[in-house]
Amino acid sequence: MRMALYRCYLYLIMLVEGVPRGYPPAHTARTRRTVGPALVLVLGLISTAS
Repeated sequence: MRMALYRCYLYLIMLVEGVPRGYPPAHTARTRRTVGPALVLVLGLISTAS
């Protein structure tokens, strides 16, 4: 459970930090495509484990 929470935190940071760091739109889109589904999966694991 703890690792799932850590992953959730990491994925949220990866999604949010692109804007203040000024990443180009292509990088932001790639991050959303890869991290978004992973975040949804981890959130599902957390919700079923609770």
